[in-house]
Amino acid sequence: MSLSTLLKVAGGIGVLGLGASIWMERKMQSSYRQQGFYQKSVLLLRNYTPASEFLGKPIFSGRVKIGDKTMLNVENFSAKLVIPVVGSKDKGALHVLASREDKESEWTIDQLDLEIKSSNQKWTFYRRKTSETPQAYQSEGEKLVFEPHLDKSQS
Repeated sequence: MSLSTLLKVAGGIGVLGLGASIWMERKMQSSYRQQGFYQKSVLLLRNYTPASEFLGKPIFSGRVKIGDKTMLNVENFSAKLVIPVVGSKDKGALHVLASREDKESEWTIDQLDLEIKSSNQKWTFYRRKTSETPQAYQSEGEKLVFEPHLDKSQS
């Protein structure tokens, strides 16, 4: 076999490998976007008025970073992820904590934090009610009522 033929074969294998990895990444992105923890979180964000005020409308959700455990960590009964979000005014990140009782159960959103990139603000705007939730955090519709603040740990 000539060197030219070997190079063509190697190039073809490289192109196929790259195509397969792109296809797999898109399949995984689609799979995560279909999960209840992703869809419910984005819906809650879009219905949160201050998010529209900071980010602008419409609010679009981006692709999660699949290879980074700090940005996406989904196990059998818990999920922790960061969803990039962008609006007409600014961009940011939706930090999600979710859980479920068993593999057949629906995902429950435990906490949502919104981070605004340009102002470096981050705050919790949703926390699931539990019997342990302090009275000050419980409000109508399980949404928290306190205002955004600058997260000192991020500075």
